[in-house]
Amino acid sequence: MKQKQILGLGVVAVVLMGLAVYLSESRKPAEEAPVAGPLAPGLEAGLNEVNQVVVQAAGGETITLKRGDAGWGVEEKQGYAADVGKLRELLLNLSQAQRMEAKTAVEASYPVLGVQDVDAEGASNVLLRVAGAGPQELAVILGQNNSRGAGTFVRLQGEAQSWLVDRNLAAEKTASDWLQRDLMDIAANRITGVEVQPPEGGPVRIEANSGGEGDFRVANLPDGREPASAFVSDATAGFLAGLSIDDVRRAEGYAPAEDAQTTTASFRTREGVLVAVKAHTQGAETWASFEVSLDEQAAAERIQGEQAREAMAHEQALKAAQEAATADAAKVADAKAEGEGDSAPAEAAATASAAELPEPPKAVSDPEADRAERLKAVQDEVARLQRATEGWLFKIPSFKADNLRRGMDAYLKPKG
Repeated sequence: MKQKQILGLGVVAVVLMGLAVYLSESRKPAEEAPVAGPLAPGLEAGLNEVNQVVVQAAGGETITLKRGDAGWGVEEKQGYAADVGKLRELLLNLSQAQRMEAKTAVEASYPVLGVQDVDAEGASNVLLRVAGAGPQELAVILGQNNSRGAGTFVRLQGEAQSWLVDRNLAAEKTASDWLQRDLMDIAANRITGVEVQPPEGGPVRIEANSGGEGDFRVANLPDGREPASAFVSDATAGFLAGLSIDDVRRAEGYAPAEDAQTTTASFRTREGVLVAVKAHTQGAETWASFEVSLDEQAAAERIQGEQAREAMAHEQALKAAQEAATADAAKVADAKAEGEGDSAPAEAAATASAAELPEPPKAVSDPEADRAERLKAVQDEVARLQRATEGWLFKIPSFKADNLRRGMDAYLKPKG
């Protein structure tokens, strides 16, 4: 066979081989190619079974959120309550995320999307591990958000393929950001009195103001001095309103620094709830403990007064309704006496008026049961606050701490 013929047959063989490879690759099952779909199949159906979520921040903290008998807690904060709303939102977004577009499967390109392993040099992403929703733990690396629209670049740990999912996924990277920040919310209009012992000077006593400017006044105003502004007292009385925390730690074993400044305060509500605060300030940080109790006698007196007011209001409403019914009945009688045609409409109006007598409130119909319900509501509030505060120290926001630490001079106009 001539050399040209041999060469030609070789070329044909190579072409046929390439064609065979192409046809073989094109006929591979679709499962071998990246396929769009749920990022975490089965997670949404198993959300109620999730019992642990671990957030590992590249170069930073590892946060363990764990569900126990008392609910979700942050392990790195000695099990203090976690922000369940924030956790639920993250898990729901994760369970509903859809893989929209396959991205790189090349390790060298991972940093461009932020989907490299969290222990890789230069990483700033998050590894999220979710356990309990199925037989296997879900581990997903949350990379950068899509700069050209909605979505986040992600990669399941252990898989080469990365994806763009259809929603933004992000997780807080510090343990304190996973805490339940809302501690208590006792509105200022419930406060009847406050006594504060600031770090320096004598105590400041504040009472609800029955009239004049502002809602509160300084009760122990020094002789010859005038208040600077009633609203300074208002801010102090509102310390417990919308009180959130920046951090938390166990009270056991805590000893304030020798140069820490101490502030104590006590708050009394009209329902008899008592809140005692002890705060230590060093530098820009203030850590405080809370002791919550109930003045049972004050609570009983408050309830008795509320019931008396409701009984009086009912009596007045009943009297007014009876007078209206009597007047309507008199009109019917007058109409009959004067023989003014058909008196049926007037009689119907009088009957309806008599039937509209107000129902007595429970404070009148069953005062003992009503009293027990009201007292239980206050007791439940105290118990809830005790559960949230006992055994803990809380880092208080600076603006709240500053309101509490004011000395008497801050409440007064300058001399002269």
